[in-house]
Amino acid sequence: MDGYVLPERETLWAALPAAVQRVIEPRQVDVFDGLQTALDRGETFHAALLDTEHTAEHVLKEFALATQLVCPGGLILIHDAILETGTVERALGEISRQGYGVVRLWTAEGGDRPDAGLGLAVIENRRRTV
Repeated sequence: MDGYVLPERETLWAALPAAVQRVIEPRQVDVFDGLQTALDRGETFHAALLDTEHTAEHVLKEFALATQLVCPGGLILIHDAILETGTVERALGEISRQGYGVVRLWTAEGGDRPDAGLGLAVIENRRRTV
């Protein structure tokens, strides 16, 4: 679900194998309307990538809906985890305080940085047990 389509998306989409294209349904809608509609339809996802607005408030709202849509043990990925102009890191701290394990990829200071320092967080849709 994405409110707008970047031109480079079509190039990426065309490069995907047909089998992958068949199991991904692009939906050009407002993210919150789209997530709520999917919930209302009883849809279940194995994974979700959250990459719209990069504010803590927006990410937390998306995450709350995603936890209801993604099956237990499925993955919720949050892009731009260390984006300097956003507050995504604050949202990741709150998600961790809620009991979810948050693993940050592409955030190391050394080595090759494949995403230009934007970062990716991976969260299993299951709260940790104490």
